[in-house]
Amino acid sequence: MIKEKNKYRSKDEKLFAKELEKRNIPFQFEKRKFVLLEGKKTNYSNYRQSTYTPDFIFEYDNRVIVVEIKGFSRGDNTLKNKLADYMINEEGMEYYVVKLAGTIKDNTRDFYFYKDKGRVKLKNKIKTFWERIGIENE
Repeated sequence: MIKEKNKYRSKDEKLFAKELEKRNIPFQFEKRKFVLLEGKKTNYSNYRQSTYTPDFIFEYDNRVIVVEIKGFSRGDNTLKNKLADYMINEEGMEYYVVKLAGTIKDNTRDFYFYKDKGRVKLKNKIKTFWERIGIENE
């Protein structure tokens, strides 16, 4: 893995990369682009191609895992994430949207599935991203 200055767009992406490195899992960061909708030209309009570039892609246990790190929700991401999920799964890969959550104070800060963000305080009742996909949490 080549370290580049300002390679990551957020601290959460940088922390996720460190977690993968800690587990000796090679990964790609923003290297693959998926076409969600082809562009089209009509008599009245030009529609640009819609693409999606996920944050991380890595292989683990004979699976290709695609991860999007979310800092905060934007309304326009919902449809794009659903299309990405469909396209990525069609190619036989697994797609996950995760968020860094919890508190440093009680040592519960880890990556959780985005839909679980409201229940992070109940750490013993939900699994971290690593636990859910079968990677040992260190």
